[in-house]
Amino acid sequence: MLNKPNINKPVFKIFKDTLKTIQDDYCPICKNSIKEEDFRDNLSRKEYSISGLCQKCQDEIFGK
Repeated sequence: MLNKPNINKPVFKIFKDTLKTIQDDYCPICKNSIKEEDFRDNLSRKEYSISGLCQKCQDEIFGK
């Protein structure tokens, strides 16, 4: 099961549009739909639970 990011973090209180995007299961950067099966491994799932980023955006930011 995919853990959603903690929406009580201060960053989400500042960037309310980002919060809404993540709550609606979309990546805050590319706005693509978040699907658990798209994540490559547990580390990618953990990063999603921190930032809300999809696998594609994680790859672009952190490398493969």
